[in-house]
Amino acid sequence: MARKRGNKWQADVKIDGVRKRPSFDTQAEAEKYEKQVEEGVTEPSSVKLSEFINQHFNLLWGKTKTPQTSRINCNVLIKFLGADTLLPEIKTAKVIQLINDMETAGKSPATINRKLSTLSKILKLAVRLEVIDKRPELDFQKEGGARDRVMSKDEEVKAFLYLDHLGLDQSAALVRFLLYTGCRYGEARKLVRADVSKGRVTFRDTKNGSTRQVPLVGPALEGWKAICRLTNVEAPFSALPKETFRGHWAKLCGHLEITDEAFVPHCLRHTCATRLVIAGVPLPQVMKWMGHKNIQTTMRYSHLAPKDLDKAAEALVDTAGLGPAAARFGGSSPFTRTTKRARNVGAPAHHHPSRPRLWRGERRLAEAGTEAGQSPLVLTVPRLCQTVPNPAQCDSPNPGKRGFLIQK
Repeated sequence: MARKRGNKWQADVKIDGVRKRPSFDTQAEAEKYEKQVEEGVTEPSSVKLSEFINQHFNLLWGKTKTPQTSRINCNVLIKFLGADTLLPEIKTAKVIQLINDMETAGKSPATINRKLSTLSKILKLAVRLEVIDKRPELDFQKEGGARDRVMSKDEEVKAFLYLDHLGLDQSAALVRFLLYTGCRYGEARKLVRADVSKGRVTFRDTKNGSTRQVPLVGPALEGWKAICRLTNVEAPFSALPKETFRGHWAKLCGHLEITDEAFVPHCLRHTCATRLVIAGVPLPQVMKWMGHKNIQTTMRYSHLAPKDLDKAAEALVDTAGLGPAAARFGGSSPFTRTTKRARNVGAPAHHHPSRPRLWRGERRLAEAGTEAGQSPLVLTVPRLCQTVPNPAQCDSPNPGKRGFLIQK
């Protein structure tokens, strides 16, 4: 039975024959502890989720590049799980309920996974410190079907007209820079004047710890010049407070009548990558431009390049000498060069020069293609060649063992 002792409430239990009387801030916590012992939890922890996070936050995320993001994720977990939730209470069933609650709140699979990753790190440390026995199972969500929100050309035009009209010059400069360099918001804020020279911008100490350099042209260059004129600090974009830019972005969303929660400043980075892929830039180059550490990250945009296999097919045709590469051999490839036999010099009398002979198998294929309404057969066997306008003309009574390559 829980009893009040001074400003605390004391639980009274026996664990393995040993009497224990831990103190709690409230009667409810003390009674919950006693109930856990009755249910068979030999050593229930009285550590609350919020207290554990605050106590060990620096150990978990103090040395990361974006501890503020981890703090936001922790606050979301506290909101959904409850600040007074004891760590041993976070079982698999409670994690499933957490996922369901976040889905109901409209969180995307990617967002849910980030929160679960944060929770996993907290619980792993709790296991190491023997606060809990083991970590519950975490069902990470599948993200493959999701699409990143991008800014359309029409939205881009309206956005710049709106920002310029209101005189929000710093925010307009930042949006131009983010959209046409594809850099992360944090990378832009840390960028110093010395890192921009000779038409190129160098991003250092990025999210994955690497350094990359991209050309600075068009609206990106315009945005950089504008922010340098408007500020005197070494890192020009840092002069624009985060909250101010967030407020300007919210006003922009209202003006464009966009209610999509995915339409955030980071979507400008997705827009840049999307436009590069649609323009036909090879994925390895897109990977280098965006600063992706793994090609799999870049592959999320591969569905935007549906004609990439067509280009591969053209390359194969070129290497076979059947396409533009034939120009390297004086108008014909080594496989299609006309010889005396191809000009029917010395051909049998019954064989008309305009009707080249075919192998029996080639003729049957040609006739089958004609009956099906297909275009004249194109054989890619590296032999002598001559164009035949219609395979039906090949009516030689004695095709023999030699023939001609038919080419469109």
